[in-house]
Amino acid sequence: MLQPDQVISGRYRVDRMIGGGGSADVYKVEHVRLKSMHALKVLHDASGPEVTQALLLEGRVQAMLAHPNIVRVVDILDLGDADALIMDFVDGETLAEWLAGDGKSSSLIDLLGVFVGVIRGVNAAHVRGIIHRDLNPTNILLSVTGGRVTAKIADFGRARLTGESATLVAPPVYRMVGVPRYTSPEQADDPGLADERSDLFSLGCILYEMICGAPAFVGSSREEIEHLVQNGLHEPPTSHVPNLSAPLQRVVRSLLTTDRNRRLANCKSLFRALELRD
Repeated sequence: MLQPDQVISGRYRVDRMIGGGGSADVYKVEHVRLKSMHALKVLHDASGPEVTQALLLEGRVQAMLAHPNIVRVVDILDLGDADALIMDFVDGETLAEWLAGDGKSSSLIDLLGVFVGVIRGVNAAHVRGIIHRDLNPTNILLSVTGGRVTAKIADFGRARLTGESATLVAPPVYRMVGVPRYTSPEQADDPGLADERSDLFSLGCILYEMICGAPAFVGSSREEIEHLVQNGLHEPPTSHVPNLSAPLQRVVRSLLTTDRNRRLANCKSLFRALELRD
């Protein structure tokens, strides 16, 4: 564990830990000479080569995707016993935290305003042939500036790269599934089958939760949640929001269909369905 005021790689001074768990910890750090603030994501000492490979993928993808709705990675550090990413510091909560707090009292217009930023970030990745495969409220950070909330997507370590982007870095070798209640049926069956429509399913799960204040698929175990997802078993959004508009009901229903051939095909079609500008 890094300590406050510890200097990393001669350039970054540790301020404090701001998150952690799983395979990595995240710290707020200051560039010693520039005085700019960043987030430092450090793998745990015991992380295996496949986790290190995922971190490298995350770093290269997010460095390539220069977009206001994606957390930018600016450097990869070798700390000797662990690898680390230097990325933009986002002074705000995750979408999951926001929805559990201030988001509860937000208007539908404000919620959709945040969601539009998520779509734009996902679309920027898809244009480059990058499928996120792990979209969920904990991987979306919210930057608050002057009362304006901007969504920024992070954690591309499970991404699938297609087209020209496939030459960027080898994908992790271990099975990448994602969080069950946000993972499309086809991706749960075979992560290699994930395409843009798989991310659209995840976006549908996020939209449902933002509108309804509860996840679409709720179960007492991973197996139960996976069963619900595979069979499309969820309460209609009107059970939570009786006056939800018909267009929004259709969008949620299309995004959450188990048959990806009947699902909205891409982010541009989602913008059109929401009657929003992309």
